[in-house]
Amino acid sequence: MHKSRHAVHPIPTLQPTTQLANINLRCIALPRNQLLMRGPFEALLSPLTNSVLSSCRPLIPPHYVILPIHPLQLPNIILHFSSKAIILPSTVFIPARALTSLRTVVLKDQCLLPAHSLKLSLGVKISSALRTITPYSTFFGPGLSRDVIPRLTIIREVLWIEKEIASCVVDCEDSDVAKHCSCVVRETFESENEDSLSSQHGERIIICAALIEKCSNYDDTSVVEKVWGLDTHEKRIAFLERHVIASPTPFHYHSIITFNSTLNRLAFFLNSYVILIFRAFLPPCLNNGFAFEVHGQNVLARFDRVTGQLRGFVVRDFGGVKFHQETLKQSCGVRADVLPGSAMVAEEIAEVGPDTYFRLMTPFN
Repeated sequence: MHKSRHAVHPIPTLQPTTQLANINLRCIALPRNQLLMRGPFEALLSPLTNSVLSSCRPLIPPHYVILPIHPLQLPNIILHFSSKAIILPSTVFIPARALTSLRTVVLKDQCLLPAHSLKLSLGVKISSALRTITPYSTFFGPGLSRDVIPRLTIIREVLWIEKEIASCVVDCEDSDVAKHCSCVVRETFESENEDSLSSQHGERIIICAALIEKCSNYDDTSVVEKVWGLDTHEKRIAFLERHVIASPTPFHYHSIITFNSTLNRLAFFLNSYVILIFRAFLPPCLNNGFAFEVHGQNVLARFDRVTGQLRGFVVRDFGGVKFHQETLKQSCGVRADVLPGSAMVAEEIAEVGPDTYFRLMTPFN
């Protein structure tokens, strides 16, 4: 994906050669009583912590907690938290691979954090926003994942949700400072490991934003054409027909549409795709007053590994969800636990519908 990236002081200017895909996470340690943790944060990170302690145990007092830090974020840590934090030497690092958002990473040694990713604060503007993590987000995600997500009206075979299991942020009155040192531990289903959810279901997961990209060889070949080998008109038509036949739709269009033209095939595919994505994201909106932030980076498509057919979707990242507390309480029996002033709370149920419409329908406009 091609995104604008602007480093905000004190992070140095990013160069074309700046490594963003494969990075070495740095580590710091902060007193436990100066951190706000939600969920089993220390337990989940204990393999990582033990690995770090094996090389620098004398440096870390027992009442300190080790936090992984994006290497580019280190100047902000020094600026804001040098009086509190122990910054471990550069010889102590954790190799990681960045996901599309750049600030979310998976560890290369997955034994240190199996089936999870780390979302880290990064003081860089990517596209339009500074990619730090506010205390509102670190507080909200684990509670939502534990109390609300299991109760939402979801068609589970169509939509998988990567829950935010735990989080940590510096306890600081100024949220604009605290947001520079925070971390979220999130489930990840797209690993190639045999025990990952996608592997167990015989599926491969692809971020939706990548499906509209062009290949980098300066021709008009799309990623979809390249990955599925759709190098002829006939193969592209067959691709549409496979998706049509496999789409889990309650409507039986097959008997009323004849595939006598490319236009009919394309229209049929779009109908099936739209029905599938509506089945994924409309039920929680209509029944629970809850809207996920549905866009190409937060939503991933699930394809059958053998046939290449679309099976459903994965959604992740709760920083931009919108919900109506009263509707949530009436339908699920719980309210979402949020900090006062959170922008995720809709004062009126009417705010949730337009939000969903905008996010779902923008790609078709």
